[in-house]
Amino acid sequence: MLLTLFYADINLDTPWGNRTVYQEVLDSGRSFLWRQTSREEQLLSERRRISTWGITNYELHTQSGTLVFPASSTIFQCVHPLRPTGPVSPRELPSCQVRLNPQICPSNPNLIAFAARDDIYVCNTKTGEEKRVTHVHSGSGRLEYDPKSAGMPSYVMQEEFSRYQGYWWQPCTSDSVYRLLYEEVDESEVPIVQFIVPDETVSTVEEFRFPRAGMANAESTLRLLEVEVGAGEELRVTTRHLRHDLKQLAPWHEYLVRVGWLPHGYQIWCELLDRRQQRLELITLGLNSFTGQRSSNATPSLPTSSLPPPSFPPYVIISQHSNTWIDVHNLLYWWKMPTEPSHLMLIWASEETGHRHLYFLRYQLSPPPPPEDHNAHQDQGGLVSAQLIQKIALTRGEWSVTTSGGLWVDEQHNLVYFTGLRDSPLENHLYVTSISHPGLIQRLTDPGFSHQVAINDRKSAVDVNNKMVGVAGERQGDTAGTAQLLRQPGIEGPGMTPYHTEKDK
Repeated sequence: MLLTLFYADINLDTPWGNRTVYQEVLDSGRSFLWRQTSREEQLLSERRRISTWGITNYELHTQSGTLVFPASSTIFQCVHPLRPTGPVSPRELPSCQVRLNPQICPSNPNLIAFAARDDIYVCNTKTGEEKRVTHVHSGSGRLEYDPKSAGMPSYVMQEEFSRYQGYWWQPCTSDSVYRLLYEEVDESEVPIVQFIVPDETVSTVEEFRFPRAGMANAESTLRLLEVEVGAGEELRVTTRHLRHDLKQLAPWHEYLVRVGWLPHGYQIWCELLDRRQQRLELITLGLNSFTGQRSSNATPSLPTSSLPPPSFPPYVIISQHSNTWIDVHNLLYWWKMPTEPSHLMLIWASEETGHRHLYFLRYQLSPPPPPEDHNAHQDQGGLVSAQLIQKIALTRGEWSVTTSGGLWVDEQHNLVYFTGLRDSPLENHLYVTSISHPGLIQRLTDPGFSHQVAINDRKSAVDVNNKMVGVAGERQGDTAGTAQLLRQPGIEGPGMTPYHTEKDK
């Protein structure tokens, strides 16, 4: 199946029942989608369980309309205007190497990071400059001599923990420095195995780093790139290292399973898991956790913030233990506007009761050390436990919140939207609850169906559902599905109401 992109202009103020008209984003001449895919793309699709081809993922910078997507071993870019007059023609970013996982810089859509040959590159689409910003892989072609990579998670991380990204742009900046956090992977101790790869003509043998049971896994650490754009649009990059490696901060951990930025961009969060998958910790790191000096040829005329980024010690936010094992998930939401500057507020899912439920957590962070003690504090290392000052169980009962729909939080009205199996273990529904009234849960989707829901930040959601029908005394999903758009009515009602329903094509 060949995938491409469509869009629809939806006016939530129009009367219900108007049919949604979908139009192609790209022009009909998409010959590039028919090119042969590279072996790297094939392996990545296998681990993502993607059997289709074409445009399987994309990046959209909503403010500028910049659209970037990988296809046929390279990257394409176009700008989708606010009021398009027709399909647009994507521009291929030429290169002689296979490029994967493009990521647009949120603060500067001209900068695109991507992975190629087990290193990270940054492209300035305004000038066409493509700069290699990490140099951990030599490209010798021999696995035994080239065990390190940057920006690509290890096989275990992709296959077992469903994390396919290895670098993350800072969500915002105040000093004209565009920061890119990335993972560096060392597979020196992971054994090399050979696999026979069937081909249409002849079977070939390929070598991979494959951790067998009981043997060593890959080791990961975090690095920070600071990218600056000079007066002539040239790229200048500085690499910063952790003052204390993750293994020093948490010697017990084996896997770096999740990574990201807090919304304000001054702290990084990551989830660490031990090998038996019985201990998990959510920790945060400040920008001051990374050392290294700004490059001497940095442009002095660049505008900078009058105040440096605040300093934070490494914090342990959540520590979970289990006698069986811990299921890693993506149900985490950080508050964009905490009520107090020294507070961290988040929504987190836990199975501490035997079922996965949502909790609102508020933490008090200790004040940063005085400037004269800053260096001494950094040299001591170690994690500081954040003080939990409020915990609210938002959901409870003999049912589980599901991970398929993710989380969406309306901070203004204290509403939390999620998907779960509250009504039936066979029916996945969209629900809403209130932090002000925990335990009061409202179902927003129709019973008798199982729903897949995607929610955006503009108080609307797309619901794709399958009707549950009885066959030989059992219930299963009907293959004929429907799609509907849901919208939030306003402050008065804490839910979403159907906007439009139409049959899937």
